[in-house]
Amino acid sequence: MVEQIKKLRVEVDKIGQLAQETRSAFYDSTDIPMMSFEVAEAHKHLLLGKAWLGKLLGELGNKSPYPKDGTRKTLKDIEPTADTTKNLTIKAEGGWKELNVIEKVDYLRQEIEQLTLKTTHMFAHLSVTREFAIARTNSYNHLCEARFWLGFELARMKKIEDEK
Repeated sequence: MVEQIKKLRVEVDKIGQLAQETRSAFYDSTDIPMMSFEVAEAHKHLLLGKAWLGKLLGELGNKSPYPKDGTRKTLKDIEPTADTTKNLTIKAEGGWKELNVIEKVDYLRQEIEQLTLKTTHMFAHLSVTREFAIARTNSYNHLCEARFWLGFELARMKKIEDEK
């Protein structure tokens, strides 16, 4: 179960990194980058969803990947973020960089939907503590909210286009 959760955390991390990249995409024909509040919120909720998956690891008795808690004094003492990926390749013709912003947001929404399903089904058979159930639910909720915010982003883009 620990390895499945860590793998899920890496998947969430990947989508979070792609969402962060999307924040600086160009949205209109003037080539003015518009930092979207909606995509920033989606990114925040992906981070929180991943963090709650980390709480699940703790509930399973997994040691914190941050053993220096309470003893850090310099930047060198800060551990790197756990369960991250550098592999941002996606299964799409031409890859991530070739997608327009609408395709990127839509892709992220679909990937997050799959992550929420995994979060639901992965733990369905377990008899768990109340704290474990809370952490799972919080992770699920934040992933859902990330998807909601990306839907709001699509609506925002549509409104901008309609107002032109």
